[in-house]
Amino acid sequence: MTVAESLESGIGSRTRPKLSRAAQGAALVIVGVGAVALLAPVLPLDDPIRGELSERLSGPGYRHPLGTDGQGRDVLSRLVWGARPSMLAALLPVLIGGSIGASLGLIAGLIGRTTGAVIMRFLDIFYAFPAVLLAIAISTTRGAGLTTMVISIAVIVVAPVARIAETEVRAIRNLDFMEAARASGAPTWMIAVRQVVPCVAPALIVYCTALVGLSLVYAAGLGFIGLGLAPPDPEWGTMVNELRSFTFSHPWLAVIPAVVILSVSVAFNVLGDGLRDRLAVGRSDG
Repeated sequence: MTVAESLESGIGSRTRPKLSRAAQGAALVIVGVGAVALLAPVLPLDDPIRGELSERLSGPGYRHPLGTDGQGRDVLSRLVWGARPSMLAALLPVLIGGSIGASLGLIAGLIGRTTGAVIMRFLDIFYAFPAVLLAIAISTTRGAGLTTMVISIAVIVVAPVARIAETEVRAIRNLDFMEAARASGAPTWMIAVRQVVPCVAPALIVYCTALVGLSLVYAAGLGFIGLGLAPPDPEWGTMVNELRSFTFSHPWLAVIPAVVILSVSVAFNVLGDGLRDRLAVGRSDG
């Protein structure tokens, strides 16, 4: 049921359910990773860039809880410092691309049919290219780096977010409260801010939360093929690429960053599911 249908029918309880335990746990994981990334400079960690060749490929121990890589660098330190660019490459594209996509979707849904059709047909061009290949193509033309990762992923986020926003707007544009707002003589921008955005926001929040997990995977993929941060700067996808040669001789090295990427990505998806379940009931509150 869409936001519009819930608003129109008035079906559902007015009591918002709490987030599920799974969603709460996912939120704790995300907050924990974010806190560790922010506190990296003050944590008692080894230098993530310089290592000791004499300690090369040492197993987990007191000094190096997760062991060291092929250059004697502490894996835990590199994971913590790598959380910064990895999380930025996951969050910023969704924030930037999601904002642009939501704006375009609102415009397409509220303005005349011709203008809306032109906007959405233009965005449909992006669906002609697989998202991963489009991100790789953009990154290749700009060169490796965090800024390139953010731009390339943001571009592929715009179209699907715009589609969600436009669909939700079209579902409510002819409801009674929208007709009343137009009859009152309110300008379109005021109707959008006061009437449309509160109705569309729940669906966009849920969708964009899940998109962050996908964005993290895209960023890791770009780092894996050498389009992320330039070595020796740590980044999770780059770490997987650097450590994959030790998959059979020292399997924990290749598995650790991959497990972190998977865990954080799943956490965002579980949180998105929890928000969807919570906001679904609240949609009838309007």
